[in-house]
Amino acid sequence: MFIDQVSQCCNANFVVDNGYMVCCSCGVVAQRELDVNHMSFQQSVSKLNPVQYTRTARFSQKVVGALLQATNYKPSAHLIVYLNDARARGLIKNPEDLLVAIGNYKTSARRPYMHATTLWSNMLNTPQIPTLAEMDKRFICLMFEEIFYVWTRLDFEKPRLPMSQAIILIVETFDMGGVARYLIRFLRKLKCPKRTARYKHLFKKCLSHIKHEPHRSRRFENFEPWRRFQEAKGGEELLRAAYNLNA
Repeated sequence: MFIDQVSQCCNANFVVDNGYMVCCSCGVVAQRELDVNHMSFQQSVSKLNPVQYTRTARFSQKVVGALLQATNYKPSAHLIVYLNDARARGLIKNPEDLLVAIGNYKTSARRPYMHATTLWSNMLNTPQIPTLAEMDKRFICLMFEEIFYVWTRLDFEKPRLPMSQAIILIVETFDMGGVARYLIRFLRKLKCPKRTARYKHLFKKCLSHIKHEPHRSRRFENFEPWRRFQEAKGGEELLRAAYNLNA
């Protein structure tokens, strides 16, 4: 669906794609789309639903939010008792042990791996989880948004890149600080070497496209991880190797 507005980058019409207004000439994301189907003169702005459901919105609100304990998740008392008992018996000493304990918990519901940081904070005698800097959070969310957009445009075969794996790849590729490194220990790692290698390969290809398209890479100029990555010789070699590989 085209919108009767023109982009500043190419003076071309916008097209609505996955809840975003995108320049139909160069593909740059301009802004989120307003849902005008439910507007009325009597409606309060606070009651409008400004965005459709998108994978990028779920990533920032649910996945990153859960990692930073910014959701309304409340663990059951039975689960906390189970985890405290496992910690008292020396079975939970670090985030990796916590993920194993969650996997061993007997339940018919979905296991709360996504809320591992909240469970850690609710357990007895666990170290406090450090706070991720706001700029690092913004960088992770913005990088996922661009990776997902390029991933969709390149039309890779399914399955898509898992969101938790995306965070791990972003933090490791850009050699982010100690807090981010610590937080990804609360995320489940893929056990299949073939799947892991595939996601790394496709992630590098997406990153290469972002690197070589100035209108995309400009979005990261103010972020230290991106500037560090741009200056690193190893980063350039990684991108060059990824760019020459076939999907």
